[in-house]
Amino acid sequence: MTTIYLLYNNIRLNILFDINSKRRIESILNNIPEIIGIKLTDIDKFNLNNIKTNKDIIIIESSSIPVSTHNFPKNKIKSYNKFLTKFNKKVILFEDMHRHTYGTFAKLFYCLKKYGIYYFTSFYKCNELDIILNNHKWINTTIIYHHFEGNIFRDYKLEKKYDIVFYGDAYPTQYPFRYRIKKLLTDLQKLSNIRIKIIKRPTGYFLNNKFKMNNVRAHRIELAKIINSSWLTVATCSKYDYLVCKYFEICGAKSTILGNCKSKELCLTNDESLFEDNMIHIDECMSDYDIIKTIVLALRLQNRKNLRQMQNNMYSIVHNNYTIEKHYPKKLLEFINKIDIERHPTKFIHIPKNGGMSVGEAIKNINNIEYCNHSTDVFQLSPEQNTIIVIY
Repeated sequence: MTTIYLLYNNIRLNILFDINSKRRIESILNNIPEIIGIKLTDIDKFNLNNIKTNKDIIIIESSSIPVSTHNFPKNKIKSYNKFLTKFNKKVILFEDMHRHTYGTFAKLFYCLKKYGIYYFTSFYKCNELDIILNNHKWINTTIIYHHFEGNIFRDYKLEKKYDIVFYGDAYPTQYPFRYRIKKLLTDLQKLSNIRIKIIKRPTGYFLNNKFKMNNVRAHRIELAKIINSSWLTVATCSKYDYLVCKYFEICGAKSTILGNCKSKELCLTNDESLFEDNMIHIDECMSDYDIIKTIVLALRLQNRKNLRQMQNNMYSIVHNNYTIEKHYPKKLLEFINKIDIERHPTKFIHIPKNGGMSVGEAIKNINNIEYCNHSTDVFQLSPEQNTIIVIY
């Protein structure tokens, strides 16, 4: 019988500003009884004899690989090497894939090859994903888009007392268009009667020293109610062009997206556009005048019916397909169950540092070494040969 393990970086999750990653991990562990969670900080306490090398599968949360810039405990690296090389099948859950996450793609590819990771799920279709797909020998991959907390971001049936709500990051280097929109809305607050609410960071959506974990739910409910009270809520592309969770939260709380989504992810399945016909489009190519004109037209009384229809359409779509509580664990497990465990059986050669055969003897008749790293005591051969040499 196959056992599925989930390795997650509990250090990162405990200090994380964006709580979505934490909720996803909790959802997986709470809703998939087949999966056993392992904290990264506890990895050296795990009994490796419990692992069935040829059957068991390890799911690796994206910040739980050594090249991650998100609080990987370097003092656990030796235990980590022994642990991970016990599994033939390893699935990494990619989230952000830019250089702020892994430093460089070279570091990421090195780590993937070193540990023999040939399966992944990703939240995004993006240019970084194309690079990752085309420069590593993957066996099976899938896209599982962002999911949101449906029991929080829902219809509270509140009066629409705001015309526009703005929340989240607006760093000009990462979100240049959102930064511009925030400045424009700030001016509109002073010069017009449009009811605009700009939520300054930190809000209930984010954590920092001022917010304790047990208060998170209350703060997120507060945010959801504010969104639910608005006709329009801003969501725009970052420079990475990710379809972030904000798009789903806004629709889940029954507001209409004001913004853009120019990425490949507009068409999620069967070329059916998820947001294209159910949002108010503005983009960075438009002048301030054209953006304001678009907003004013959308908010006209005779157009409120159209906004209601958009909200109803998207509310139904996201609550029936993209909740963390119900749909994300199911989709992840479906992918895990598709993995052919026997397709690429891996041979492990364990060599004691003192005595036994030498590395040279072990690889004497084996060609095409993918890479060799003496400092970490792991030799990963090409996936066609399915051989890993571990020195301990």
